[in-house]
Amino acid sequence: MSRFLTALSAILICPLLLIAGSDRAYASPPTATIHFRAIVDFVFDPDNVLGEKVQVGDEIEGSYTFDTTKLDTRPDILDAGIYEYQNSPGEFEWTAQIGELTWTAIDIDPTPENADSRISVYDNFGAAQHDGYRLDVKGVDDFGDCGPDFHLTDVTMNLSTYDLNTITSLDLPRTLPDPLHFEAANQLILWINCSNYFYEIRAHLTELTTEPIPEPKGPIELLNDLIADVLEVNLSGGIQNSFDQKLEGALRSLDDLNQHNNVAAVNALNAFINAVNAQKGNQISIENADDLIAAAQIIIAQLGT
Repeated sequence: MSRFLTALSAILICPLLLIAGSDRAYASPPTATIHFRAIVDFVFDPDNVLGEKVQVGDEIEGSYTFDTTKLDTRPDILDAGIYEYQNSPGEFEWTAQIGELTWTAIDIDPTPENADSRISVYDNFGAAQHDGYRLDVKGVDDFGDCGPDFHLTDVTMNLSTYDLNTITSLDLPRTLPDPLHFEAANQLILWINCSNYFYEIRAHLTELTTEPIPEPKGPIELLNDLIADVLEVNLSGGIQNSFDQKLEGALRSLDDLNQHNNVAAVNALNAFINAVNAQKGNQISIENADDLIAAAQIIIAQLGT
């Protein structure tokens, strides 16, 4: 690990708490989770904000989870992939811990065009022709006492190398950023600055591991999930039977393996959507109706008719 470069870390402290909650979702996008470890090399805390709770040699441990279906926001850059996220469950989540201290990414701007976080990958990039992987997180909630104007925090994990085989694809899910494959830079940067308080933690990455990325579900599996979801809504017998008939008809069409029967499946799903809309706000809640309709529309989109 001697070739790893150390990195400046700074974190902005604020009193905001992340309240992570979400409505029931019938079709969540596939996500990937990457776990990281780093060793603290240097601590600068002139105002004793940390209370000596972080020492050289301490381990930083954390993880981040991201939606793997995000599209490259800069397709014009042919040798780089830029993926932007809001800090929200199912789209992008980040957390890190040193001992008893924990930092968590917060959603600082829900406006879609103003991303909270970004993952960038570079394949044979620029004049130096290097491969790279960079994670930038904005918005980190800490344990300190800062006003709401002081919650912007930059967290950066930066890796680069001159080994042109390190990054083999700009598509998600991308090549796992293994520290052993990045020689020129291996940095974990946590920006921290709060009003009159400031401290630095410098660390070097020692480990990056990933959880397996699940294969996306196909239309038949999604349709079986939707049938189970309808059952959970606990509808009256007649409405339940009506919904089941339409979904089972769609399932029979897909089981036929005849490509032309996709049209029949889509027709059955559209009939299901119309039936749900007819009961929306009456025999079925608006929330449940919207969820069931969204799940059916995802299957229709996959069938591509």
